[in-house]
Amino acid sequence: VKALEGALSFHNQDIVRRETTVQQMGVLVSEAREKLRKAKAEAIAICPKTPEWEAKFAELPSNADELEDKIADAEARLEGITLNNPGVMREFKERQKKINDLKRRLEDTITWLTAQRSEMQDIRGQWLPVLLEIVGKITTSFSRSFCQIGCAGEVKLGEHEDYDKFSMQIMVKFRESEELQLLTATRQSGGERSVSTILYLVAIQEVTVAPFRVVDEINQGMDSVNERLPFKEAVRILDIMNGPEIKSIANNFNLGMLVGSRPRLCAVGA
Repeated sequence: VKALEGALSFHNQDIVRRETTVQQMGVLVSEAREKLRKAKAEAIAICPKTPEWEAKFAELPSNADELEDKIADAEARLEGITLNNPGVMREFKERQKKINDLKRRLEDTITWLTAQRSEMQDIRGQWLPVLLEIVGKITTSFSRSFCQIGCAGEVKLGEHEDYDKFSMQIMVKFRESEELQLLTATRQSGGERSVSTILYLVAIQEVTVAPFRVVDEINQGMDSVNERLPFKEAVRILDIMNGPEIKSIANNFNLGMLVGSRPRLCAVGA
């Protein structure tokens, strides 16, 4: 009995060793099949399957050793072909290697670019809704102001793939027969541009912390009639005098220099 138990133990250990070998062979078979699949895909990419080529492949040996011999024989015959330039084949192989390297680099670049675009979309999703909400408040105020003067207007966010080209698009309509049009330096008149600018500044006042706005030459482009606007009592006019000679002029300045012999205005100026 002891002898049989010893033999049984030996056989059990042998079975374990063989099972381990079978598992290892299974892994090798899986790796070989994957290698075969990739090689087949590469071969089809280089030379698409046709009935003619399938017939030639069917004539090839199925044994790996015989196939290797067949490949070696074909390479030998290929190298034996007489060429006018013996370096052509070497140059071909070098270029083929460079092409393969560039393809791998391209794939890596595409993968990196895809990841960067995904990250950019995530970041964009954080600030764009907030910006659109702000633009919505601006266009509500802008449209309300235009409606009060019998016209129409709105403000839109001009989105673009290049973030440097994002813009605030001011759309206005001053005539009933027109559609909303983008405010530009040439499409609207000087007065229309001035009105649009002021109402836009009023609209953004609700979403900014700046207490006031300074607009230079707001009357630029207006005709001589519309430029002379009536000023209310709440409007204060400031004459700004500036220049390299302003100091000497300011020291000797008096209102009489401007109004001449009008004593009442001189008295007011004094």
